[in-house]
Amino acid sequence: MATTEINAITTTPNKALNYTLADKIVEIDSEKDINKEIPNTVFEKNGKKYVHYYTITGFQNCSIQTPYDAFRDRQEKWQGVKYKNGGSKTKSGNEPVMYHLHQSFEGFEVSYETANEIGRKLGEEVFPGYVVTVSTHGNTDNIHNHFIISAWDENGRKWNDCHKTKRLIRSVSDRLCEEYGLSVLEHTRDMKLLKYKDENGKLHYYEPTDRKNELIRKRNLGEISRDDVGSYRNVLLYEEEQNKKQNNRVDIKADIDTLLPSCRSYEELIERLRDLGYTVRDKKKNGEWLAHVSFQAPMQNKATREDKLGDGQFYLRENLQKFISEQSEPAKDLQLQNKSKKESNIPYHSEYMYGRTDLNEINDDYKTVLENGEYFIKERTKAEKKVITDIRAKDIKVRGLIDTTQLHKIIEQQNLQRARRKPYLNDTQEQKLVAQIQSSFRCLQYAEQHNIYSYEQIIDLYSACKTKYDAAIDNLTKAEQSIGQLKNILAVPDKLATLRHKVDSHKNDISYILEEYNQDNKAITNYKAITEKYRIYMPQGIQTLEKS
Repeated sequence: MATTEINAITTTPNKALNYTLADKIVEIDSEKDINKEIPNTVFEKNGKKYVHYYTITGFQNCSIQTPYDAFRDRQEKWQGVKYKNGGSKTKSGNEPVMYHLHQSFEGFEVSYETANEIGRKLGEEVFPGYVVTVSTHGNTDNIHNHFIISAWDENGRKWNDCHKTKRLIRSVSDRLCEEYGLSVLEHTRDMKLLKYKDENGKLHYYEPTDRKNELIRKRNLGEISRDDVGSYRNVLLYEEEQNKKQNNRVDIKADIDTLLPSCRSYEELIERLRDLGYTVRDKKKNGEWLAHVSFQAPMQNKATREDKLGDGQFYLRENLQKFISEQSEPAKDLQLQNKSKKESNIPYHSEYMYGRTDLNEINDDYKTVLENGEYFIKERTKAEKKVITDIRAKDIKVRGLIDTTQLHKIIEQQNLQRARRKPYLNDTQEQKLVAQIQSSFRCLQYAEQHNIYSYEQIIDLYSACKTKYDAAIDNLTKAEQSIGQLKNILAVPDKLATLRHKVDSHKNDISYILEEYNQDNKAITNYKAITEKYRIYMPQGIQTLEKS
């Protein structure tokens, strides 16, 4: 038997065609996972084993070498010409430029070559005059054909995707299956449609399969919101994927919103996101900006483009650059003048270290920085000024408590402890003050290197990192719980076998039957349900769980 389903293609027609024509490569654990009936080649890469399944394709009214040219020519010649007088549109309001027909056979009841032959005959009978490619794949658990069909025939007649033509496709497919000795689903041979109205009063039709009846039931209970029960989008996996995408967008937007007030350039925003563990694709190898910047937060499987965030406009690179420029404080710490180190009376400090750095040489208002091989004088940020003030106050306290000899001894001991990655010596007041000054010097150096100009900025960075850390711990906990559940499920076959053996060996034991049999029988029923649900009685089911 073979089932059929047809869908319109309105965008990226070249990608749709390329997907159907391409060979399929699947990662495998062992050669037991290979569909031997399908032409294939096994290879290894980076320690993993893969199987390369070959695709065979039939071509109708197009060149084998350049099939897409025929589709493109039909589209350029006829799109919009006759469509103005009527014709069906997709839900997005766009005009179909291709159709994708999927013909799926039962398992491997038909050979690879025969499946393609049936597909080519169906194309010739149902779509005469249209450009058609018929590609046969066997990379899943059944043989199936992918048809790509031009939306216009050679005379510009638009394909009318309606219940009548769907019946035609099914009828021809069933007849061809019978001619080749394949089975046919008798109860679905004729398309019997039911109609219903959505919440807006619009009339819809659907074929009452088990899946669609279940969707209707859930829609009536308010468990799902979509009205089109015939759409592939109205399935739980699709809903879950869409929710995941939305959550990803919300998380990325929240992180950008958190960092924006403390960034003085778009480049700084990207660097701050990368500090949080983000993967950001922003520029080409030649340094030019990509058409769209994409962000992928830690623990996210896919990146999100900037035009998918918020309203699709505010988070575009150009708009964020403009926002940062307008909202940021006047860049007081931009270069005041370009001077050589010799011309400046403000020394350059490559690093700060208590006991070696002369506090008298640190200017409270300005600093000398090294950029691209040149020295510049810049005004200190508010954060740097506050740190320096704090260092000077604590230094005065330390020198009032101990003499210079003792001070250098404490500094030397604490530096040694830090090199050994051990806690500072801070038993006495002076030791605590020295440790605080040491820490403040490192903060000053970090603030200079990373352009930290306010404590609010540091708090923002901490909050963002803390949120990511908490989320990672939460995900790790959930993962550990899931792993525990999977291990329990995988142990079910052994538990089931043990209980069955126990029941069989005690079937003549009256005391067992009276006291334990009912409880064990309930457990067996429960284990059987789990086995059926996760298909762990089959190697494929066990492999799926193990991969999970």
